[in-house]
Parts: sequence; C-alpha cells; structure tokens
Amino acid sequence: MSARVPERRTTAPAWIAAAPGGARSLLLSHLIAIGHRLRSGNGQTLVEYSLILLLIALVCISALTVIGGTIQDFLQSMAEQV
Repeated sequence: MSARVPERRTTAPAWIAAAPGGARSLLLSHLIAIGHRLRSGNGQTLVEYSLILLLIALVCISALTVIGGTIQDFLQSMAEQV
C-alpha cells in the first residue's frame, strides 16, 4: 500500500487573503513550510522544540515576575544617585 498524499490547497483561506500583499505572501509561504514539516517526520521535532521554547519562555517570565521588584528598586536607587 502506498501512503495517501493529502490534497494541496490552491487558494488561500480568507484570513490570509485579507492580509496586505507582501505580508500575505510571506505568511502563506511560512504556513506552507510548516505544513510540509508537519506532514514529514520532522513535524515531531518541530513540536518538541516548540514545547521546549515554551517552557524556557515560561521560566523566564516567572523569574522576571519574581525578581522584577528587586531589579526595579535597584535601578531606581541607581537613578537617584546619578
């Protein structure tokens, strides 16, 4: 048995068609590239890297939230000394 190849879309969805000219072609090319990756075996790797990136972003946001007040106080005292 051979693998079934999904049909290719020939027209852009309405939300892409509403984008300005250059942005529309850039957005469409990125979406096509993501679609190709998801159909290939590389899609799993893309999802894994996305989850790792999300985890790193959450850790950074949490750390800045926790120590943000301390940093603000430090910078404020430095500004007052100048």
